[in-house]
Order: sequence, then structure tokens, then C-alpha cells
Amino acid sequence: MFLFKRKIDEIEPQPARIVELGRDVIVLGSLYLTEGQEKNFYVEDTLTVDINAHITGSVTATGCIIDGKVTGNIICAESLELGPTAVIEGTITAKAAVINAGCVVNGEVVLDPLLEVPILNIKIAEAKNYLEKEGTTISVDSFSKIEEEIPQKDSRAFNNPPNKEQKSPIIQDRKIETKPLDESDNWW
Repeated sequence: MFLFKRKIDEIEPQPARIVELGRDVIVLGSLYLTEGQEKNFYVEDTLTVDINAHITGSVTATGCIIDGKVTGNIICAESLELGPTAVIEGTITAKAAVINAGCVVNGEVVLDPLLEVPILNIKIAEAKNYLEKEGTTISVDSFSKIEEEIPQKDSRAFNNPPNKEQKSPIIQDRKIETKPLDESDNWW
């Protein structure tokens, strides 16, 4: 019989560190958005967009849970979940996606199980390096050099801006002619 209980060490969640460079926001950790933003987001962990939130810009994250509106391209290195109130205007690229009934996607959806997102890894690594070196002051010039080194084929979704006009569904009008059955074949 054991009389002593083991002490369980609880791990306290650490706050996410955010690096802002003009329109680019690099988040080291997870991010929960509750209001509108006009920025490009690079999130190391999970980005959650609330029902009332609206993002105008590109989103690149390991995972996304979206219930609000995103006007721009979305790239998820792992999984994406679109809630029933989500409205997406742009290209979606992810390894796996859960798309609930009721959400609106005005753009292309690409599911690729072999998807790699080098721009996310580069942005996260550079943000960590700058935070270690300079604390909170970050030079914008260094990040512009990194974007030039990324091959164009890896950032396909960023090169296709979303269309502003609503796409209408394709409706084909088919006329089927019905002929009355011959009454003589009826055995009744």
C-alpha cells in the first residue's frame, strides 16, 4: 500500500512571441485572433480565427482553425479546419482539411499529402535568430533578403492573388424528353 502521492509537475503554457515586420507578423507559438487584421501571418503552431475576425492577407501556419473571414491565400503545413461560418476568398493549400457544411470557399483548394512549406520554416528560424540577437528590435532589411532566396515554385499559392469577383456555379440546363408509354403493353 502506498501512502505517498507523487508530485506531478505541471508545464505552464508559455506565451507566444510575436515579431512584426511591416505587413508580416511572425508568431512563435499559437495565435487566436478575435478582430480584423490587414497583415500576412506566419504562425509556428496553430492559428485560430474567431467568428468575428477578418484577415486581409496571406496566412501560413502549421495548423489552422478558421471560423471567420480570410481574404488571401492560406497555406497549412499540417491540417486545416474550416468551421460552418468560415468565408475564404483565396487559394487554400494544406496536407489535410476538414471542411464543415456551410463554409464558403471562393478559390482553389489544393490538398497535397507531401506538402512542404519552406517559407514558414525560414521565417520562423529568422525570427528566432533576431529575437536572440536583438531582443525586440528587428531589422526589416534582413527579412527582404530572405524572401529573394525562396524559389518561386515553392510559393505557388502566394503568386496567385484571389479574384475579387464572386464565381457563380456552373449550371447545365438539360431537357429530357419523356414519351408516353404504349398502352397496349399493359397487361391489366
